[in-house]
Amino acid sequence: MPVLKSIMTFDGGEIENYHPELAHNFHVQLHLSIGPSGQPGGHDYTLGVCTPTWLEHAVSAEGRPMWGRHLLIVNSFDAAWVRQSIERRVAGCSGLDWPVAAERLARYFAWEFEDYSNRA
Repeated sequence: MPVLKSIMTFDGGEIENYHPELAHNFHVQLHLSIGPSGQPGGHDYTLGVCTPTWLEHAVSAEGRPMWGRHLLIVNSFDAAWVRQSIERRVAGCSGLDWPVAAERLARYFAWEFEDYSNRA
């Protein structure tokens, strides 16, 4: 069963210590460590968290379409709610062996081994 081992912002801070300047207009990249329950360590995943207002501003500033994947969209920042949402998504992969769970999690979080191939 996969479990969330840690969540950090990309500057190395704890998510609980992150406070966006504008709670209703922000984007933050998170580094997640997710691994098998009862085993040390985990795999690295990335997730962007943003508000619809930030998306609207980002698209209008670029003046062109914006791709979206591995993104959690919230109305305002709440570290506990973000953590709980991620934990629920991870728990949704319970009952799967680790290789299958890791690939399924990559649908929601950018996985360090996504598209990895060990073919010679």
